Amino acid sequence: MNSLQRSVAEIVLAVIAPALVMAVVGSVTLFLSAVFYHGEYPVRLAVILSLFTFASVLISRIAISESPGYAMGYGLALGGVMLLAMTRFVQLSGPMAAFSMPINVLLIGTAWFFAHKLTWDGTFVDLSRDVTAKGLLDNVGGRWKRLASLANPPVPEPSAAPSANPAPSAPPPTFDPFAWLRKRRANTPGLWVIYFALLALPLFGLGQGFIPASDQTMRRFAFLLFVVYLIGSLGLLMTTSLIGLMRYLNKRAIELPNSIMLSWLGLGSAAGAAIVLAAWLLPRPAAEWSIIPDIPLSFVTPESTKPNSWSVGNDGKQEGSGRASGPSPDRGTSSSASGQGRSPGGSQSGGSQ
Repeated sequence: MNSLQRSVAEIVLAVIAPALVMAVVGSVTLFLSAVFYHGEYPVRLAVILSLFTFASVLISRIAISESPGYAMGYGLALGGVMLLAMTRFVQLSGPMAAFSMPINVLLIGTAWFFAHKLTWDGTFVDLSRDVTAKGLLDNVGGRWKRLASLANPPVPEPSAAPSANPAPSAPPPTFDPFAWLRKRRANTPGLWVIYFALLALPLFGLGQGFIPASDQTMRRFAFLLFVVYLIGSLGLLMTTSLIGLMRYLNKRAIELPNSIMLSWLGLGSAAGAAIVLAAWLLPRPAAEWSIIPDIPLSFVTPESTKPNSWSVGNDGKQEGSGRASGPSPDRGTSSSASGQGRSPGGSQSGGSQ
């Protein structure tokens, strides 16, 4: 790959992909904070969560491009500061109050884990690593088959007789505390985007049920966060598919032209915007926004049209009333009934007092 092509790919993917990861993870964390946090400092907590997401993605980039041990120091410092902030502003109430600290640690660790996985999965690092010829859906289906095989393991075949001259055993491996960060399996780009969607979409779907229907401000904010998550997820699928294509071609010593990369990103962005627009136009119960408050094109009845006195229903405008109302079913008979009407003053007319 020439220097111009590498520079274009790094500028597009190394800048856009981390921003999309921040949008995806940050929208989910802010949504959970908006739904379940009922304290007095929602703005401060939202700022803290946003900064934590921003920093965790950048630290994951350091672990990928520089050294996992070098990034671990930043990660421990960030986790300690975040834990202090969560302990100060977030505390469980009720019978779960005693478990506030471990639950806060679990939430911080889960957010950092997904930020790290999505950053590795959706960031342009090295075209020669993690190359696989499988597609994204094929890889997901293959992992489900492996899980099914673990539930029903095959029966092992009887082994042959031991050899008289066994092969020498390999030397024991040296201890490396960061080996789990360096060890990477052949992975299809975009796989962790699917995994995170399996967790995030139910959270958005069930979490909105905890927002009161009368709180329109909160419902609009939650809907906006879902739109941000949807745009970020579609963008990550677009960039990770481009990473997979570049790695696939690079394995075969074929360079991907810049025009194709830019066309890929342009058409992918247009397709993602069309999907978001189509989802916005679909009818939803208790929608927070109307598309066009006042329709410019409408049909009315001419002013010269008068309601018929023998018509059924309340259509039309009564003369002198200015409101849409029709004749009552007993119109024309009640006024002529003797002794049954009431005068404007409220007294009965036509009868003895």
